[in-house]
This record gives sequence, structure tokens and C-alpha cells, in this order.
Amino acid sequence: MTAEPSPGETSAEPHQLHLGRVAANFARDLVIAILIGVALFALIRMTLQHVLVEGPSMEPTYTNGQRVWVNTLAYKLGQPQRGDVVVFHFKYREDQEPFIKRIIGLPGEQVEVREGAVYVDGSRIDEPWTTRPASYSKPPMRLGPREYYVLGDNRANSSDSHIWGAQPEDLIMGKVWITIWPPSSWPLIGRLMPRATSGA
Repeated sequence: MTAEPSPGETSAEPHQLHLGRVAANFARDLVIAILIGVALFALIRMTLQHVLVEGPSMEPTYTNGQRVWVNTLAYKLGQPQRGDVVVFHFKYREDQEPFIKRIIGLPGEQVEVREGAVYVDGSRIDEPWTTRPASYSKPPMRLGPREYYVLGDNRANSSDSHIWGAQPEDLIMGKVWITIWPPSSWPLIGRLMPRATSGA
């Protein structure tokens, strides 16, 4: 026969059960948090790639030593557009460091450079990103169905499509999304403060 607790005595079992439930809930929440963290890390690794900018060919937009995130899913969900800055493997040396350039000509278009000015299908395009124009000229080039004409923003110091021709779509890794280093490149920090090779 189980003895009843005498007046003034309390059973420890309810308290122990409560602690057990707290520990079980904590362990469950910890496991869920870890799984969510692993899933987010995997998602980031699948969609974003960290790249170091090397060389001057994308100045002043991107400078030597900047680190950027490249969205590798961007062109699985849509098509490259004129003005996009992309990272890609060089078509003649896929084993070397990727390049970073800006898309100027789209598939099927005719691109021509006259004394540094770029003409697409006979019309000169506006290029607000270019502050260092080139002096060279290139004859008209008709792009294939999956080809892009890419140029560096620093036209006077860039190895790009004006030298080695169109860039195949299947070698484009993704679209440059955001600068992650240095902090002065962040939009807010930049206002408050007074390794993809560029190919040049």
C-alpha cells in the first residue's frame, strides 16, 4: 500500500516531469533550428557564389579586390538582359578563373563599335555605366541564338568581346547580385563613409 504524503510534504514527481518536458522541448527546438540552419546554408550555397574581382576592367563599377555574390539561379529563371553584369567561364580556357563583364549585345542582335561608341542593330545605345570609353572600332558582328556580346566598363583597359568575340550562354555562371566587401561598397555604408578576373 502506497503511503500518502503527510501534510507539509510534496511529491517531487510533478516537478521532475516538468523538467523532463522542458528538456525534451529544448532538444526538439534545437534540432529543428539546426536543420533549418543547414537547409538555409545549402540553399545559399546553391544560389549564391562568392567571387573575388581581380583587375581594373570593370572600374568604376567594380574595382580590384572587391568581393561579390553571384546569383547562379538568375538565368535558370529568366534570360540575361542588356546591362547585366555577369560572371562566366572564358570560352577558350574554361579551366582558368572566371571573368566578370557587362552584357551589351543579346542573341540575334548585330553589335558594332565605332570609335568607342556601341551600336546595336544600327542604333547607338546609352551606357551610363561607362565613364572610361575606348577609342577602338569593331566591324558589325551578328550574334548567334545563344550568344552575348560582353564588354568591361573600363573600355580602355578590358579584354572582352571586342577582342575574342561572342560569349556562349552555357558558360555564364550567373548574375552579379551584390557587393559584400568592402563595407564601403554597401549602399548605406557607402553614403555614410567620406576572384573573378576582369581579364585585364
